[in-house]
Amino acid sequence: MRKRIGIEAFFKWAYRDELPKAQCEEGDVGPAGFGSGMGGVIAMAEVGALVDYARENAWGVIPDRYAKDDPHPDAIRAAVAMASLDDLELCLPDDWNPITDLGDVGLIHRVDLDAGRLGRAAVDEALADLTTVDAKGNRLLKGGVRRLVMRFAVLNGEPGWEIERPWVKFVCVGKGRPGWFRREIVQGADGPYEIEVDGFDRKRRMPHPDAYRKPYLHPNPVEGIYDRGLHEVYVAALHLLHAELVDKLTGYALELPSRPARPWVDDAPCEPRILLGAKPTPLLERVDDTPMPETDFAAPAGLPRAHARPIRKNSPVRRVAVA
Repeated sequence: MRKRIGIEAFFKWAYRDELPKAQCEEGDVGPAGFGSGMGGVIAMAEVGALVDYARENAWGVIPDRYAKDDPHPDAIRAAVAMASLDDLELCLPDDWNPITDLGDVGLIHRVDLDAGRLGRAAVDEALADLTTVDAKGNRLLKGGVRRLVMRFAVLNGEPGWEIERPWVKFVCVGKGRPGWFRREIVQGADGPYEIEVDGFDRKRRMPHPDAYRKPYLHPNPVEGIYDRGLHEVYVAALHLLHAELVDKLTGYALELPSRPARPWVDDAPCEPRILLGAKPTPLLERVDDTPMPETDFAAPAGLPRAHARPIRKNSPVRRVAVA
């Protein structure tokens, strides 16, 4: 009988307890894989650039050199399913608006309002920080969806979503006096160009007719909007991984994510609004029922093992060869 487990708890178990059991490649095991105090300086002198020499195993985590067994097959299935997340496009709805709870600032379609116009600019800025568009026009998450799920599986926690309600304020100058600005055309060495100058007429003690004020939002909601975007992508990835793994695990029965996709909206559904472009490639695997070799230091095919590390006999973990 399979044990029921939440999908977030399942990935924490896989990336904290099981996948570190897989060792690094042969060249990274033993004294040759240890760093030194001058290692960074030597590498900089050899290649002329800073190089990250993190000793990660095949699943992207730091190996546990004292592990006595291999990763559980369900953990390997989870890691293989995660590998295809980075290739998926983020499909955002045309009216994606993560700040509907912020009053007038959330009216991003109202460009005639200062609050709505600034809210629209904040959403666009956060989206530019959150995603990138490749040469084919696909919108991808910066850093990758796989790393996002791994980060919260290994380090615990969750993406934030709370935002302090911002207010529209105007730029001040001097000792808190209202700031007025205007645009002027000046002649430069390469031709005329536009600059911004003081828009207050000191003689008349009033703004120039073409002067304007500059509104801004305080506090700045861009960071909070960025976190809300991460939250929606994270929940979408959990739903996608659940659909991919729910029928493939042998020891665990995955439960649907209970985390709402938009907790800042009352009675919001749990289903994600941001969709990932396509389902991951189905996991192709076969269970190797071949008896374990009798030699003391032989490693099963497909699973890296440290040198001189004996196989645990009568291991309850079945060997899985990933095609």
